[in-house]
Amino acid sequence: MENKIELAIREAKKYLEHPRDATHDLGHHEAVWKNCKDIISKEKLNVNSGLLKVATFWHDVVLEKEGKVSSDNVKEVVEYLKTFLPGLGFDNSETKIILDTVLHHEFRDTPVGVEGMVLQDADKLEVLSKDRWERTLDAYESGKMSKEKYVSYLKTGLLWFSILESTFHYKYSKRIVHESISSIFDDSKMVDAIKRVGLQKELDDSKKSMNSLRTKIIRVLINLNNFKINLLINFRKMSQ
Repeated sequence: MENKIELAIREAKKYLEHPRDATHDLGHHEAVWKNCKDIISKEKLNVNSGLLKVATFWHDVVLEKEGKVSSDNVKEVVEYLKTFLPGLGFDNSETKIILDTVLHHEFRDTPVGVEGMVLQDADKLEVLSKDRWERTLDAYESGKMSKEKYVSYLKTGLLWFSILESTFHYKYSKRIVHESISSIFDDSKMVDAIKRVGLQKELDDSKKSMNSLRTKIIRVLINLNNFKINLLINFRKMSQ
């Protein structure tokens, strides 16, 4: 008989049969979960893995494909889970951890728990992985993704590459993302794909900004902010 964790994940997978786009499918969620387990293992973290796994498989679920922006999809999922999770037997504290982790997982949001920090790092690692960029290219070339959306993905990545490493919470994550970004810059196939859609300037600017003084200052400020977030979350955990 399936337990509540398995039931919650099975329901999420039903929705992921019809993802919002080719890059937020079941494969994305499985890869993010693998990243979560790697982070937990490498950093030796004390995390509720079951609740984190539920949050991971729900974090990019779309309940109704109506062209909503990502943040609206997340809020809609959280509202749904408020009723769905207790119906499976999750108590109030368990439900709150899952809801908070899903609600605050996006790139520029601020996690409120260790589970949230792990998911945010794991999600960004998948987005920046070489495999993700290759799948995005394949989706575009096969017609599963529009040129407009494809170019938007590339522009966003190139714009943020220079400071992304500093936005991660764990040393392991920082090391992996540094390697991932370097591999994308060194991959002739990806470089050619970026150039073919007219983003040569964005590519050059992204490379130049990696070691600019402005970038270094921004990295320091982001690292200080993340240090404060980590202290606050660890303090809350010790006080429970």
